[in-house]
Amino acid sequence: MDRAAAIVRFYRLLDLLEERCGGRRVLKECDGRAGWPRRGVYFFFEPGERRSATGAGDRVVRVGTHALTGGSRSTLWGRLSQHRGTARSGAGNHRGSIFRLLVGSAIKARAGTSGPRSWGVASGAGEAARKLGVDRATLRQSEAALERDVTRLIGAMPFLWLRVDDPPATAATSSATPSPCSATSARARWMLRRKRGSAGTRTASACGSRGCGTTITLMGFGDPSFATGLSD
Repeated sequence: MDRAAAIVRFYRLLDLLEERCGGRRVLKECDGRAGWPRRGVYFFFEPGERRSATGAGDRVVRVGTHALTGGSRSTLWGRLSQHRGTARSGAGNHRGSIFRLLVGSAIKARAGTSGPRSWGVASGAGEAARKLGVDRATLRQSEAALERDVTRLIGAMPFLWLRVDDPPATAATSSATPSPCSATSARARWMLRRKRGSAGTRTASACGSRGCGTTITLMGFGDPSFATGLSD
């Protein structure tokens, strides 16, 4: 199967998944009481990002999984909640979510601003504060507005999810990470980070913690041409 055909098949499977799950969700309306599977893969769409060469409809802009490292205890909802941030206050931690980091960087690029200059610096707020010579409270305050903007944007993105019972491993998902809201292109720029190994063909159950009686075979994860081609 060539790349274009694989992408068309992928979106057809997502249509089936959407039907079986009763529609897409938006993260700002979700909580941990919805019966999420412990392990799984999620697919985010962004309003305004549309497919072209491989058909009509919304385009996937983010693919992720509950965990990538062996031995991780992360759950699907735990990972989604890291991306979402705090629903009530809008606070979040971009150092705990690559998705938040990328979205925040894209917002900065669209606005043509360089601040906050601490965005993406170090893996923890304390370390970033030391590197920049500021106290931690000042650093958090300078990042708060952008974290809230990220929470609003990600919270409004529709998504689908798929139960996958495999243990965490770097071969589980090839993560296609976009630059939403890019100031230089109407289409997101894709950066494929190929994880060791090849996922090949994977079988997963849709929807909740017990599935919903639907088995979907995912083909193409682990193939760089497939992941980079999602922008079509």
